[in-house]
This record gives sequence, C-alpha cells and structure tokens, in this order.
Amino acid sequence: MDESVELCRALVRDGVKTVTATPHQLGPWTTPLDGPATRDAVAGLNSELEARDVGIEVLSGCEIRVDVNIPELLRADRLMTMADNHEFVLLELPFDSFIDISSLIAELSEMAIQSVIAHPERNAGIRGNPRLVHNWKDWDPTFQITATSLAGGFGRQVERTAWRLLDMPIKAVVATDAHNASSRFPELSKAFDLLVRRQGPVRARDLCVDGPLELIGRAGSLKGSVPSSQMDF
Repeated sequence: MDESVELCRALVRDGVKTVTATPHQLGPWTTPLDGPATRDAVAGLNSELEARDVGIEVLSGCEIRVDVNIPELLRADRLMTMADNHEFVLLELPFDSFIDISSLIAELSEMAIQSVIAHPERNAGIRGNPRLVHNWKDWDPTFQITATSLAGGFGRQVERTAWRLLDMPIKAVVATDAHNASSRFPELSKAFDLLVRRQGPVRARDLCVDGPLELIGRAGSLKGSVPSSQMDF
C-alpha cells in the first residue's frame, strides 16, 4: 500500500488528478486479480489516499497481454475494461515480437469494446516497421503512447517510433505507464511540454487530456484553455 500511495503522490506532483490502475494480466504475469478483486483493491487504495490527504482519484482497469481468450474472460468478469466502463480495453503486445491482432480487435469491436494498444512504440516489430499497424485502423483502435518514450527515456529508436506513430491516421493518447515513484515515475508534464513545442497546444491537450478523458467516460469534463507545464491531467 505504501508504494502505491507514493506513486500517487508522484502523479499529483506531475499534475495528475485522475488515474486508471492497470495491473498486468495474462501472459507472463500471474497476478490473481479478477474484476471484483481489482475493484476491491482500488476502493481500498482510494480510501487510504483520502485518509492521507492525497488529492487523486484512482479508477479500476487492467493491462492485458494479448490472448485469444480475452473476449471470453471479459464476459466472465475475469478481466476489466478501462475505468470499468465496458467501452475500452487496454491490450499489451509482447515486447520482442509482432503479433497481428486484427482478429482480436475485430471480435472486441463486435462486443462494442474498442481496443487501446499499450506502448506500441516499444514493440520490436513495430519499431522495425511501424507500417505493420495499418491493418488495424479499420477497427478504430487507439494507441496509448508512453510519455517517457516521447522524452527519450527508453532509447532513441523507441522515441523516434513514438513520434512517428503520432503522425499516423490512428487515434492516440499519451499516458504515464508509471510503475513506481523512483525508477518508473510519471513524466506526463514533460511529454506535454514536448508536444506543445513540436505539435502545438491543441494537439498536446488532445493527446494528454481530452483523449484520455474519453477513454474513462468523462469526455468534455475539463473545460478551459491549455496552460503551460502546470496542466492538470
């Protein structure tokens, strides 16, 4: 619990007001958290944050390693959609090889669930050939680009791929993918400033604020013009 609270404090310092918890599911991870257990854990964290006066709201979700059983597990409430809203699901590709997930995102789309692809810029196949993702655009997925990738924290090739993916005709958002307050800390405000300089304040807000709000079912809930690096997310 203490580590989670410290991460939330780091998020608040970075300007974040609302965050979705996305524990890893499937693949090499064996975290025994189904939908009800995740909701209970997040409720407990929110209670602790309120008791410690940490000004952030945590929503429930998970980051799911791609698997043919995902639709069935979602129906059984074994896996969760983003913010538990039954509209978007966060999918993770393996890092070392490309998998064409067209059939999976098509099946999810038939369930009225849109796919969000976590950190595609860190996949080895996509880094080598970003055009591989063009096959997915018919099902209207969203790329979730990691803020640290845009800032060069995962190396130059990942950085170049992240910026290139933002130029593709596929929707994108930027997220922290923060794991802790020390080695994988949030850098959303840094990415926001980079985006303002390279692509303008409107695009920066769309990627870091309005797009993410849509994914958690709160589109249009944050009004006003785009400020500087003190933007609240």
